[in-house]
Amino acid sequence: MKKMEVLGLSGIGQIKQGDNLGEIIAKCCKEEIGGLQDRDIIVLTSKIISKAAGLTRRVSEVTPVKRALAISAKTGNGCR
Repeated sequence: MKKMEVLGLSGIGQIKQGDNLGEIIAKCCKEEIGGLQDRDIIVLTSKIISKAAGLTRRVSEVTPVKRALAISAKTGNGCR
């Protein structure tokens, strides 16, 4: 039987545009779990990647299209 262990990193902090995710994650892994080992797998959310790449927008800067407004009206999950 193969063993799998899942660890979450708590020291990454807030990510902002231009941050070097590789450096931040490697440093955090070293501090929290003694570093990365061969065959380790790192899983990232799309949100952390989007933040580092500067691909986020303020809701106030986005104008919903008609289809989004129609879905919002049907589901009650308001688009403003």
